[in-house]
Amino acid sequence: MDNYLKLLSPSTDIHFLYGFVNGNAADAARKYARRFPNRRHPTRLRRLTRIILREFDRDSTTSVRRVSGALGISASHVHRVLRNDHRRPYHLRPVQGLQPGDGERRITFCQWILDRTDNNREFLSNVLWTGESCFTRRGVYEFSVNVWIGIYRNPLFGPYLLPARLNAATFLEFLKAEHANTRMWDDVMLDLRRLAWFQLDERWIGRGGPVVWPPRSPDLNPLDFFVWGFLKEKVYQTPVTTRDMLIDRIRNACDEIRPYLNNAIPRSIIRRCELCIEQLGLHFEQLL
Repeated sequence: MDNYLKLLSPSTDIHFLYGFVNGNAADAARKYARRFPNRRHPTRLRRLTRIILREFDRDSTTSVRRVSGALGISASHVHRVLRNDHRRPYHLRPVQGLQPGDGERRITFCQWILDRTDNNREFLSNVLWTGESCFTRRGVYEFSVNVWIGIYRNPLFGPYLLPARLNAATFLEFLKAEHANTRMWDDVMLDLRRLAWFQLDERWIGRGGPVVWPPRSPDLNPLDFFVWGFLKEKVYQTPVTTRDMLIDRIRNACDEIRPYLNNAIPRSIIRRCELCIEQLGLHFEQLL
């Protein structure tokens, strides 16, 4: 028992002093050295490693930046300690709420994707992925822009600016107004021909289609899990003051993202489908 207490005592004293100085590691080390000069003092690196891990044990939602700032060390050092201890920094990630039955539909869709890619490696490159998103500016002067983008064989189609309220009539007027833009008109008609061919041949994905898209699954659409986030991060990097500025930034961001639309997207979709099945159709992005 005495030997056990001797081994326990230094650790207890270190913890006490660390709490006594409100988590100041350097001050705790100085006080420990002065109070116990005859004890063996652990090296600074080992001591700092224990302190870093203790911070994350105490609050698993804390951030690398917060811990590095509190301890006066670099964020890269904190990352290295976590990695060596087989830990990952905590990231708050909002996810789409799932409803009963969604898991089964997601598994069915993901298994269909994997089966098709097993038979045809180019299958995902032949899928036309589409999506719409609203870019807004809040404040005294508010404005917004609705944007449509498509990805087919990795090139990006768009951005196309849609009317604020989109229905059959406004969409027709939109196409007529944009008819002067030959390149855009050709792209739109090409997209429509592709979509028509997919529908006639029953080769399209969507609600009511031959292949049902699982609802509440933005984590399976590259527009949602990559493109929109990338674009909005670039667009809102600095304040936007006018609608024209917002549109220019959207177009510039689209030009910037084009080089990233390569074979990584099909690989990412395959990996996501595999994880979705492993998680029984539930959320999986925390495992990426």
